[in-house]
Amino acid sequence: MKRVIVTGATGFIGKALCFRLAEEGYEVVALTRSLEKGKKLFGNKATAAKWDGQSAETWLDFVDGALAIVNLAGENIGSGRWTPQKKQSILQSRLDAGQAVVEAVKSVEKKPEVVIQASAIGCYGSRADELIDENSSPGEGFLASVVKEWELSTQGVESQDVRRVVIRSGVVLDLEGGAFLRLLKPFRLFAGGPLGSGRQWFSWIHLADELEAILFLLKRHDLQAVFNLTAPESLMQAVLASGSGFYAPLIPGGNGRGDAPGEPESCPQASSRGRLQLPLSANGASASRNPRKQVVKRGRISTFDIS
Repeated sequence: MKRVIVTGATGFIGKALCFRLAEEGYEVVALTRSLEKGKKLFGNKATAAKWDGQSAETWLDFVDGALAIVNLAGENIGSGRWTPQKKQSILQSRLDAGQAVVEAVKSVEKKPEVVIQASAIGCYGSRADELIDENSSPGEGFLASVVKEWELSTQGVESQDVRRVVIRSGVVLDLEGGAFLRLLKPFRLFAGGPLGSGRQWFSWIHLADELEAILFLLKRHDLQAVFNLTAPESLMQAVLASGSGFYAPLIPGGNGRGDAPGEPESCPQASSRGRLQLPLSANGASASRNPRKQVVKRGRISTFDIS
């Protein structure tokens, strides 16, 4: 059985990835600061291994002979105010995790075949309608600077002849967690609406497609370097706000229109897998068993096959 080690395993994406990998038949090692929490969360689906987020000592035995390390670790940027201390923690947590991954790879005899490094399209900064793809220059600002250092934190594995893939993800959405629930909150308080002009581009990807894209890149031994992971179409913020209103229940279990609890009939909704279907071109997900490499194009996403 091929072993995959996941850092940040108890986070929004990491938790879902661990279960998806187990479903595919991989031996999954979930790194966590709380061993008790990890064991309770994953049960027999993954082996919980304790680590401090900074070193590789406690999980080196798992690395030797592993197929892959997926490095998702880093403090949540959406929790708490961005005080100077918080901003330093956002950056340092990512650098520490990346350095631990490099240390682990260098320390073992049989090295992993691939390291998949999490990143974000925030590296491009705010570019309005500028055409952007993976070859575009980095942007400016705090998030862009964090992402640049985050990506470089695991670059050292390449000198060990280990394939490295960097995934620059859009905002990962799901009806049961992540950023979408935060976006819904003002609507549930009857205070929702577009931010500012509402013309800001919002590039997103559904959680299910984020997972499928990671699996695709894990299996494709000929692929490395940087990949943007986003849905085929971006939304303007005003369109997102319009669609979000449908999901803000007016009554417990309702659908935002005052209907009885249950599955909405005409509301933009999810498929059986929970895929977000917002109005005006948010027509599904990027990978969905058929991943493609993608570029941001005037705030939208154009795709082309990499198979």
